[in-house]
Amino acid sequence: MKLRQALAVGALGGTAGAASMLPLFEGAKRIGLLREAPPVRVVERAAGVARASGQAEPPSKREQLGVAWSSHLLYGAAAGTCYGLVQKELDLPVLVAGPTYGLLLWAAGYLGWIPAAGVLPQPWRQRTGDALTPVAAHLVYGLTLGLIERGLRQ
Repeated sequence: MKLRQALAVGALGGTAGAASMLPLFEGAKRIGLLREAPPVRVVERAAGVARASGQAEPPSKREQLGVAWSSHLLYGAAAGTCYGLVQKELDLPVLVAGPTYGLLLWAAGYLGWIPAAGVLPQPWRQRTGDALTPVAAHLVYGLTLGLIERGLRQ
C-alpha cells in the first residue's frame, strides 16, 4: 500500500472511530454516568476563557456543539492517519493494535495535554463516570479504527 493510501485509509478509519464514540458519550450522559461529553467540555472551557478575557464574543451553545463535534471528528481523523502509517509498516493484529492505540490516545490526552492545558482535571480528580467513560470510548474508537483500516486496506 502506498503512503497516500495508508494516510487516507487511516483518516477514514479515524473519522469513523471518532463518530463511534458519540453514541457512547450520549448514552452515558442520559443515564447519568457522564455529566457532559469531553469534546463539549473542552469547547465550553475555551468559551469560558474567551468570555472571561472579554476579547472575544463567546460562541452560542449551538456553535459550541458544532465546534466540539467537528473538532472531535478532525482530531480522530488526524490520529487515524498516524495509525494508518504504523499499521502499514507493522501490520499488527487488529484486536490488539486498534484498542491499544485508542488507549494510548486516551493516555496522551487525559493524562497529558488536557490537564496540562487546564481544560479538565486528571482522571483521578474526576467523578468515576466522567473518568471512565472516555476510557471505554477510546477503546471503541481504536477498535472501530482498526477494523475499518484493515477492511479498507485489504
